[in-house]
Amino acid sequence: MSEENLKKGKIAEKIVEQMFREAGFKVIHSGYEKTFSELADQYSLIQGPAAQYIRHHPDFIVVNSNNEAFLIEVKYRRFGIIDQKAMFNYPATQVILLTKDSMHCQSLKEIHKNGKKFIPLKYLRPFSDIPVKIREKYIKKTRRLLGDENIIGQIIEKSVEKIVGKKFMQEFTPGQIKFSYIDNEKYSYEKFGKKEIITDYSSHGKTWDSNEIRMLLELYKTGKSINDISSLLHRQRNAVIFRLVKEKVLSMQQAISLTQEIHPKKSKPRRYYHPKRRHRHHRKR
Repeated sequence: MSEENLKKGKIAEKIVEQMFREAGFKVIHSGYEKTFSELADQYSLIQGPAAQYIRHHPDFIVVNSNNEAFLIEVKYRRFGIIDQKAMFNYPATQVILLTKDSMHCQSLKEIHKNGKKFIPLKYLRPFSDIPVKIREKYIKKTRRLLGDENIIGQIIEKSVEKIVGKKFMQEFTPGQIKFSYIDNEKYSYEKFGKKEIITDYSSHGKTWDSNEIRMLLELYKTGKSINDISSLLHRQRNAVIFRLVKEKVLSMQQAISLTQEIHPKKSKPRRYYHPKRRHRHHRKR
């Protein structure tokens, strides 16, 4: 990340903190660098099973007047496009994305599990609990501090709105997620807006020919499982899934669900003991 983006990321965090405080929330810094400063060494990253949860701890804990607590992660992207890989799937966390002229939010669970896009603040708690006027005030602040606008332009805009008696409708940058799933560098699937990019590195770079695609579709229609199709076509399981997405047989949400599916381990065959032969553990002493 460039120094300029790092600086704007800190500004984004400050804007979100001020917005929650003005709305009456208690705000506690809980990010890795501030909460675990003794461990925050980029040259000697902590290891172990808990390390990734410590390093990716959300930026804030906010608590409302009913003493309800929420984990908040703040992200900044000038044009509102963020890669899913840049958002660690921390449990029970809401992420707020600031752009050059807007704020959007989404639950990390909904992003990673169901492929949901970012939505306006009014649709998701705790952001929806912030009064409209305060949300609008800080969106204007975002446009001023992170975008191309200045305070003089916003004052003129407000004056003109009063004269004409209505608010100007402006197009704001939508929050978008660039979905990317990579498995051992054998395949990749990316979704950017409505555009899907699927790259298959399986079978040593072998591309899908028309006969293979026809077989894939026929096998799927007959009810064969993804694992069976993968074996028959000598393709990686996820390469099969993403090809079905490309052929518009599966939706993105179905693909996400299938790639995250946990397959039970095969049970070991049970040993057979002859009834007349006693096992050594059952010998009479």
